[in-house]
Amino acid sequence: MRVVRTEPHPETWQHHLLIDLGATYNCVSSAAYRGGFTTTRYLLNRSVSKHWSCDNPVADTQTYLRNHKLELSGCVVLLTAVSVQDTQVVSVRKDDWVVHAFVTVGVGNAVRAGGRFALSDAGVVLPAAGTINIMVVIEGSLSRAALINAVQVITEAKVAALGACGVRTRFAEAATGTTTDAVAIVNAATAPVSAYGGLATTPGFLIGRAVYRAIIKHFKGAPDGR
Repeated sequence: MRVVRTEPHPETWQHHLLIDLGATYNCVSSAAYRGGFTTTRYLLNRSVSKHWSCDNPVADTQTYLRNHKLELSGCVVLLTAVSVQDTQVVSVRKDDWVVHAFVTVGVGNAVRAGGRFALSDAGVVLPAAGTINIMVVIEGSLSRAALINAVQVITEAKVAALGACGVRTRFAEAATGTTTDAVAIVNAATAPVSAYGGLATTPGFLIGRAVYRAIIKHFKGAPDGR
């Protein structure tokens, strides 16, 4: 696995963090570009301006990939207004399993699942954009069902970390995420193998620990606590 971070463009500010897995592996994600169940060699977290607005983010991302000489069909791409220079990276190991979490955190538009609707006030001006993007690389192989289970674990870890850090919505509710969060998880080896990915499994335990620690690490290092 190779990780590359580019510098912000002097005019557009756009830049990215690229994870090169070295081969093509199974992935599941909610990514803006090539989301869902797919195969990929590259995971890319792309930083865009807070004022970035695009009617066709897929076509725009394809242009971005071409400009950086990256494969259109070989990348899964997440978008964020947070600088990927601030990516929190946590790696954890237990027995034969190794899990890596790459997380960017912005909570300017924090919300609570089951709480107030983010646009519930007519004419409301939303606060600064924020996104929590989580990319998880597993040195092992989870079944398709286990990958979905792992997405659940990632979400639970995110909620737990936000609660531990006291993140609130604009309605003063305990936040569970933001309106634009995304997640990607990829198998990056053929072994070890697990049919399950919940917290009672070694890979599930490691995924939860890595994501939780990465988000906690962000808040402990953030100058304003957010």
